[in-house]
Amino acid sequence: MSLLRKSGRQLRLNLFFLFILMGGGAMFLVNDLLIQLLGIIVTIASLVFSWFGINCPKCNYKWLLHFMRTSSSTAWLNDLYRMNKCPKCNYNAKTK
Repeated sequence: MSLLRKSGRQLRLNLFFLFILMGGGAMFLVNDLLIQLLGIIVTIASLVFSWFGINCPKCNYKWLLHFMRTSSSTAWLNDLYRMNKCPKCNYNAKTK
């Protein structure tokens, strides 16, 4: 089981993708300017929420930012899902 699931951060990542899809759909699939602006706001808010919300419960290290910076553009998501311990403090959700 991945550290995201054990630490309760996987729901946040799933919500991030849901809101990115909703915001992107509103931006590109609707011709109403107000809906497009709301789509932009939803997309930016979900990015900010996920950057600061997908973190280590022990040291508050930002996992999403770490893997977006250190992994390739095609591998960061897979690396994030497969993470077994915090890259900074080695937290593994068994030790509190």
